[in-house]
Amino acid sequence: MEAITTVIKPASSWIGQVIDLGPIDQIAPRCYMTAFFCLRLVPDIATGSIIKRVQRMIFCAVQEIPQLATTVIPRNNSREELELCYLEDSGACLAFKDYTAEHLKHEWTHGSFEDLAKAHFPYEKLERRTFIEGINPDEKNKPLMALM
Repeated sequence: MEAITTVIKPASSWIGQVIDLGPIDQIAPRCYMTAFFCLRLVPDIATGSIIKRVQRMIFCAVQEIPQLATTVIPRNNSREELELCYLEDSGACLAFKDYTAEHLKHEWTHGSFEDLAKAHFPYEKLERRTFIEGINPDEKNKPLMALM
């Protein structure tokens, strides 16, 4: 299985709408964080069912917090401010890559779930490309929510 990517798009009626960020949001540090989840799998559970459940969770989160489907863009002024905008290509992105699959096992060099748990899931030791492949941190416009 290659990476399965799902993008939860904003409602078409929202395309073009802008969400202004307040003064505190404008001066807050601009850091983009990566979150990852390690799951202990039951041996007889189908990977597809996990993917469907997580897709459903992201869909529900966007229904409750529609701003998760926006894109962070520069505001059109000289003060280097940002705003959130619902663009044609905006959306909450989820990419699922099964590193237990035979053809991907060689890419995962961090041991088993138990090894990661013993080390308290050492995020700093994991290669960034493992989690954010396909997301360019230098891109001018960034999706507000991209999960991998």
